Amino acid sequence: MPQLSRAMHIVIDMQRLFAEHPDWAVKDIGRIRKDVTWLAEHKPGRTLWTRFIPAQNVEAAQGSWRKYYEQWPSATLDGGGAAYVDLLPEHRTLAGKAQIFDKSTFSAFGNEKLVATLQSAGIETLILSGVETDVCVWATALDAVDAGFFVVLARDALTSFSPEAHQAMLEVIAPRFAPQVAVMNHAELEAAWK
Repeated sequence: MPQLSRAMHIVIDMQRLFAEHPDWAVKDIGRIRKDVTWLAEHKPGRTLWTRFIPAQNVEAAQGSWRKYYEQWPSATLDGGGAAYVDLLPEHRTLAGKAQIFDKSTFSAFGNEKLVATLQSAGIETLILSGVETDVCVWATALDAVDAGFFVVLARDALTSFSPEAHQAMLEVIAPRFAPQVAVMNHAELEAAWK
């Protein structure tokens, strides 16, 4: 079991965008809200938050992001996404005690201030929770590994639009990165993150 005493918890995109948006809502998000909240309350001084901020509109999106938003124009800020970028209500309150890092990429490492914050604090291990396991969480995990961090995926505090992809990430993909990535359930995190 990894040493977690100095780990930083990063809550990935627990926003209305993924709880309420008509096209992007993750049906299973309610299942993880309690565990995400527990992790954040357990060590509020060691929790950071991200928000995914969609492109202003399709025309403003660059490169392959333009095709992405052509598929999801209702998620752009002008298309209605602006109403959904806030964190979930219970998490807005908790995040008021922490730092929130906005990003326009899947990975939280798209925000340079987040990376600088982690480096200046001497963090070596990240605990990731939030949505979606196989998209923003996994993109963040891979960037974290490439930057030299050990990553813990908080199994009970992760979910995805695709239950099959979520399961594959935790059961097939993540174990392939065992020297750099661990998957831990609530009980294991409670025992290890003191």
